[in-house]
Amino acid sequence: MIGEGMTGVSVKQGELSGEEMDEIKKLFDACGKTEFIEERLMDAVVCASGSSPAFVYQFIEEIGRASCRERV
Repeated sequence: MIGEGMTGVSVKQGELSGEEMDEIKKLFDACGKTEFIEERLMDAVVCASGSSPAFVYQFIEEIGRASCRERV
């Protein structure tokens, strides 16, 4: 909603024209920034953009819950 997203896109080299690549970039740039990357790096993109932030969020949430529990 605020245009601060980041998208990693992998396209097989030579499969799309420069014009098609530009159109793909425009489409994803509507949500933030777009970076074309090699397919071998997609696992890292998923880790950095989805799994890792979610894990950190859960970790912080649990620390907060634990600190608010009444001690016996």
